Amino acid sequence: MKELAGGVEASDRVRAPGAGRRFLIDEQPGLLMELDDLVEPSTRGDPTSPLRWTSKSTENLARALVAKGFRVSADTVGRLLKGMDYSLQAPAIQIEGAQHPDRNEQFEYINALAKKRLGSKSPVISVDSKKKELVNGEKANGGREYQPAGNIQRVDVHDCPDPEIPKAVPYGVYDLGADAGWMSVGDDHETAAFAVNAIRRWWEVMGAQRYPGATQLMITADAGGSNSYRNRSWKVELGRLAAECGLDVTVCHYPPGTSKWNKIEHRLFSFITKNWRGRPLTSYRTIVELVKATKTKTSRSSPSGTRADIRPASPSPSPTQTSKPFPASLMNGTASGPTRSWPGRDAHTDAQLIERRSLILSTTSAHSTGMALPRRLAHDRDAPTSRETGAYSRSRG
Repeated sequence: MKELAGGVEASDRVRAPGAGRRFLIDEQPGLLMELDDLVEPSTRGDPTSPLRWTSKSTENLARALVAKGFRVSADTVGRLLKGMDYSLQAPAIQIEGAQHPDRNEQFEYINALAKKRLGSKSPVISVDSKKKELVNGEKANGGREYQPAGNIQRVDVHDCPDPEIPKAVPYGVYDLGADAGWMSVGDDHETAAFAVNAIRRWWEVMGAQRYPGATQLMITADAGGSNSYRNRSWKVELGRLAAECGLDVTVCHYPPGTSKWNKIEHRLFSFITKNWRGRPLTSYRTIVELVKATKTKTSRSSPSGTRADIRPASPSPSPTQTSKPFPASLMNGTASGPTRSWPGRDAHTDAQLIERRSLILSTTSAHSTGMALPRRLAHDRDAPTSRETGAYSRSRG
């Protein structure tokens, strides 16, 4: 009443301005400086900070400040860090190793050649091998799926391979022009013969129907693995494929360290991984069916979507070899059978075939990119003259 009588106007404030507890940074002047030194000890403050080799969580920071005589809580540390323009950040994967001086020209050459082939209605495919998968037992698979409440999918604690049950080896082929994929699932090793056989199966089942009059085939691949530019078996098997299919096969390898630029990585493999997320891959048939059901918004026009089959790694077993049968429990009673063997075909027949249908290697890429060639490749008549591109063509004589 005295305040009202004295002329003080009514207000919503309970306390007079300046009342209440002072901020901690006002009560403890060195708090912000010490916190800044703890968060970034490598550039400011003592490099022997107690948090030099520990995580910089708000609780650890508050504990370190209390040890230095300050009175602060973890929540207050979080507010102070936000006010100092700090935020939680993950390391950015951006630093690359040494790059070839002609790397950009290599990409431009591959892109220009792919556009030219696609413009002429010739097939252009991207190939690569996906991660090998365990099919013994209920193995955990990354990702989450909707399930009834309380109905949790229980999987094995340890992801230990079984020597009696080989891993599944998926090898994919992505058709850039048709926006469709093919995948062969092997049960042995990722060999060059298996990789080329996957391309052969794609051509027999899908490619020959989509490109009935094609005379050329362009393949893009990364620089390592079964389709490596240094793998001589890969070159020999591609020569056989060119002779069998009557195609001029051109292979373009991406520069080392750039495999993620391969179209199949983000146009096929990524969607397959999303489609089987959270599901244990219990058999080869499970993998094949999940791959076959994979589609994207742009591939809806293709009724077949992504197609797959189960294939042993060896495309043409000799008479003295037999393909290891798939375990019936893993096939789910729907096995597609082993790869066909050609009558009378053996190593001697293949040698005659390659000798009769000569293997011609193109040197266009080396002249286009101006790349310094490795000595072994430069003097090897049976190897491509550039580690980016080699062309295998059928004999026209």
